[in-house]
Amino acid sequence: MVVKEISSRYEAGLDKIRQTQDAIYSYHQELEKKSPILQDKHEALVKVINDIEEEFEKVKSQRDQLQRDEFEAEE
Repeated sequence: MVVKEISSRYEAGLDKIRQTQDAIYSYHQELEKKSPILQDKHEALVKVINDIEEEFEKVKSQRDQLQRDEFEAEE
C-alpha cells in the first residue's frame, strides 16, 4: 500500500513536470514568433524618440531666440 501511494504521488509529480514543460515550450514558441514584431516596434519607437528629441532641440532653439528678441525689444 505504501509503495503504491508513493508511486502514485511520484507519477502525479512527473505529470505536473511534463505539463509545465509543455507550457514552457508553448510560451517559448509564442515568444519566438513575436520577437521580430517586438524588434520592429522597438526600432520604430527609437526612431520616434529621436525625431521628438530633434524637434525639441529646434523648438528650444527658437524659444531661446524669441526670448533674446523679447529681451532686446524691452530695452
